[in-house]
Amino acid sequence: ELVIESGAYLWREKVFVNAPSQWENNNYPSACGSYVGRLILAGAAEEETVTGDPLAQSAETVWGTEVGLWNNFSVLSTDINPDDSIEFTATYRSPIRWVYGHRQLMIGSLEFEYAASGDGIFGPSDLGVTLQSTHGGKNVQPAAFGSSVLFASDNGTKVRSLSYSEEEDGWTSLDLTIYNPEICYPEVVRVVRCRNPYQMCIVLKTDGQISFFHSESGVEGWSRYNISDAVIKDICVIADR
Repeated sequence: ELVIESGAYLWREKVFVNAPSQWENNNYPSACGSYVGRLILAGAAEEETVTGDPLAQSAETVWGTEVGLWNNFSVLSTDINPDDSIEFTATYRSPIRWVYGHRQLMIGSLEFEYAASGDGIFGPSDLGVTLQSTHGGKNVQPAAFGSSVLFASDNGTKVRSLSYSEEEDGWTSLDLTIYNPEICYPEVVRVVRCRNPYQMCIVLKTDGQISFFHSESGVEGWSRYNISDAVIKDICVIADR
């Protein structure tokens, strides 16, 4: 975790209380997010070979810490409290690639996108998981863009938008690169959103170049931005940008 001490940024190991047993042998989760006061962790750093019944595979499991306590997992007991930590395994046999807290907890896997939600506070006894679309993605953290979630799909060669539809009563996915299919080539490795001077989605590609997605009042499009012969290693957005 990144912390500030004496005015400086420091990286230190995050120590969990009652960490899940599946995290042994350094096989820690591969995806991270937050949702309704919980730290959400999912997937597995090393994809496991699925044999027989795959229900216990950590590559398809989601863990959530206790509400407001992002280092704590609850001890199993007969009494279940709404703010206890949560754990569930997806019913769609596909390794998890990313998680993102939005209107619901959005979960992207190698082949599917699905949503987890609860009627109340999203507790251990109050959650459900429903399939939303079947496009699949890669291990790139999505970015919120207005009321949508943008994620890299098709092995990172496309960017898709997940948007909630009242008419469909669920999340629908649109290909944002359909009119410019090569804009994300050779492959997306980072997706971020900036707000100033206006809202844009910026994607970094494996060739060290970046592309911008613009959308405002129903008008949208892509553009490229090359910095001479420079190769960009990574990108991020700081506060108020």
